[in-house]
Amino acid sequence: MVWGAFLKMFIPVLVLFPGLIALALHPGLKDGDQAMPTLIRTLLPPGLGGLLFAAFLAGLMSSIDSMLNSTATLWTKDIYEKFIRKDASDHHYLVVGRYATVALLALGVITSPVSQHFEGIYVAVQTFLSMFQGPVFSILLLGIFWRRITQWGGLAGLVGGIGSAALMHAFKDEIFTIDDPFLYVSWWSFVAGFVIAVLVSLITAPHSDQRLTGLVFGLPKES
Repeated sequence: MVWGAFLKMFIPVLVLFPGLIALALHPGLKDGDQAMPTLIRTLLPPGLGGLLFAAFLAGLMSSIDSMLNSTATLWTKDIYEKFIRKDASDHHYLVVGRYATVALLALGVITSPVSQHFEGIYVAVQTFLSMFQGPVFSILLLGIFWRRITQWGGLAGLVGGIGSAALMHAFKDEIFTIDDPFLYVSWWSFVAGFVIAVLVSLITAPHSDQRLTGLVFGLPKES
């Protein structure tokens, strides 16, 4: 997990440098989303430009495929099978997962115009992620290192953190002094999720050490 986080730190560098190059070579470029296509068109020969475009499509399809598969699996196994139809056949759940995949893809296409309300695709993606990154990280951190956290504390921290992030985005002009405060929203939603998870955990029944063995730092695995 730590090694993965270390590699993740290089992604902002990969995102930043092409934009700086485009700013230096094409100072009149007004739309930031056109930086990479402009560099590909002006710096790369046709063959290499086509290869890079194919690589972009492959990466995009891989990411979308992974997200659709994960989301459809969560819906089918964690919601549909547990609460709607518990004793169906594997083939039935497979069909449900396929329908869920198509429905999720259609929902993504329908809601894609939302990105037009932001300055660029990067800002839109970071704004959406900032609503979940902080709260998820807060309960993940507590779940790893604090044995007193409960399932209700984690749920309350997640919901409360996401709700606080949504409120901060809704009133960002009154709260923040910058146009795109997604980093600040990530931090303060982390704090909100952390505090809510701790408070709710302290007033709910704790889990036994036997249930937490091997999951929480400091509790060894059962022999």
